[in-house]
Amino acid sequence: MGIRTRIIYTRSKGPFPDAPSFNSERKYLPSKNGGLSSDIVVYDNKTAFFSMSGNIFGVVIESERVKKSILTIFNELWARL
Repeated sequence: MGIRTRIIYTRSKGPFPDAPSFNSERKYLPSKNGGLSSDIVVYDNKTAFFSMSGNIFGVVIESERVKKSILTIFNELWARL
């Protein structure tokens, strides 16, 4: 079965061509409002923030409350795209 993922992304060249994926769904967020400049990964009761450009960094917050807040924001944005 694998791990199911949902991804919201920005890209300067526009959205990727649609390609079928077994365990993931992607939605494109136009970068007209600045786009997304770092990645956020939510798993278990952890939320990881990281950036792989410029000053590379990462931080993991272990908190059920932070996880729930980030998932609420993600789900609201997902529903609007």
